[in-house]
Amino acid sequence: MIVPVNGVASPRGVGAGAVFAQRAGADLVVVAAVAAGSSVADRERELDGVFAATGLAGAVIVREDGDPAELVTESVAYAPDAVVCVATHEPGDAPGSPLGAIAGAVVRAVDVPLILVGPRVRADEAWRWNELAICIENGAASEAALPVAADWAAALGIRLRLLHVVDRARTLELRFRHPRVHFHDEGYVQSMASDLTASRPDGAPDVDSEVLYGSQPEHALAEFLERHPDTMPFLAIRGRDSWERFATGSLAARVVQGSASPVLVVRDPSL
Repeated sequence: MIVPVNGVASPRGVGAGAVFAQRAGADLVVVAAVAAGSSVADRERELDGVFAATGLAGAVIVREDGDPAELVTESVAYAPDAVVCVATHEPGDAPGSPLGAIAGAVVRAVDVPLILVGPRVRADEAWRWNELAICIENGAASEAALPVAADWAAALGIRLRLLHVVDRARTLELRFRHPRVHFHDEGYVQSMASDLTASRPDGAPDVDSEVLYGSQPEHALAEFLERHPDTMPFLAIRGRDSWERFATGSLAARVVQGSASPVLVVRDPSL
């Protein structure tokens, strides 16, 4: 688990990274850059204290006049199965920045899974998340992300919830036009949950499904997360172009900003 920090201790990033590392049985690596002329030793002592408080194995890496995103990239090169946990919207970030300076740079720099810790996540949060939620749409690309989300939920030992946003006005229109056809709002997401469960002979993770109503999926998801603070959102980013849009202010980035839970973001070349 790699956690980049800026001039402050980034307690949200280190705190969330520590609970994830502990849950996964992983080492914790904290990386930081200091301005030219600043004391590397002083910064190392400060972060050593933060690191020691986690009780985890790992290391602290500090470099003078470096770029935190470059440090993360170098660390990932040595540990390609790493996960990066980074706090978004840190103090000192430019107003209106979609993810903040460090988080935005890290998103652009690496392709490994990310845990993005938005401004609404408490720095002292212990592990309390009991499910991973993925919002699916009708389509092969969305469905291809389900096994990836299921693997993560199983690894974390939590339930997977499939969410499907339905526009109620559209459903009523279809029922009016086709009165002899029965439209079940829950049919699609329930079938996806059943198929996913059947495809995993080990039975893990437990899979639930739910329909959300709204004309704008991001608003429906935000309202769901507000009602379910123990749910961790899972976002699958498809392709390099989508990854770049995510870094520069997509709807997915707004989910991170509004979530009271860390957001697990995965980019998979097959998606």
